[in-house]
Amino acid sequence: MHRYYIDGTHILVEVNPEAKVDIINKDGKVSINLLAIVDLHGRFTYVGAGKAGACHDMAVLQDRQADQRFPHPPPGL
Repeated sequence: MHRYYIDGTHILVEVNPEAKVDIINKDGKVSINLLAIVDLHGRFTYVGAGKAGACHDMAVLQDRQADQRFPHPPPGL
């Protein structure tokens, strides 16, 4: 049985002044969300970045699940 861990974090970024308003997070900092999946050996199996600023974790997950490279579990799990 394979076990994977999924988590996300904010990555601070620098953007032009016009774009800042779109990616300000809840702490008032300019960031994008990064979602990563690692296996039990600490190897990254998926990294997805780019969801802007202040958004809920579920919005990040749903956005990444639409990516064709997102590793969906086998049917029945």
